[in-house]
Amino acid sequence: MASTKYQFVQGATSVLTTFTHKTPKLIRLILSVLAIVAFLSPIVATINLIINDREIKFGLFGSFIILWSAGYYMIRIVLWNSFGKEVITFDDDKVTYYCDYKYFQGSKKQIKTDQLKIELVKSGGQNDLATLCFTNADEKIEMVIPVSLADLRLVEEKIRINYA
Repeated sequence: MASTKYQFVQGATSVLTTFTHKTPKLIRLILSVLAIVAFLSPIVATINLIINDREIKFGLFGSFIILWSAGYYMIRIVLWNSFGKEVITFDDDKVTYYCDYKYFQGSKKQIKTDQLKIELVKSGGQNDLATLCFTNADEKIEMVIPVSLADLRLVEEKIRINYA
């Protein structure tokens, strides 16, 4: 597995950004087609019911909710596998983490830097890859995208200097 791309910009507010590996186009295409089918199926079913003068039942609205939720989830997976990145911002009093899907962002997590512990967590099965885990007395933030262990050790040293 090739080394994951990452970027660490140090300044008044330091930012660590890790980028996902793009999955094969065929997988992204299949997920995209499934998402489109999930979005269009209830609409086609509704049009079919209206054209054939049939009764619209409550189950149709359930299919809208279920299939549109599944389609939304598949779109998120496609965007994550195409453009996904994790962004961790290091301020003086807090660390902020969020996932960026290019067209929208995941929910932000914040952790205060009081008693901040930084831990390298090795990825299962791959000794040269790891993620960062930030913890304090109450909260925990853990990265998802693995980065090479050597690169993360350099980043960890720079972070520790800020919060020493």
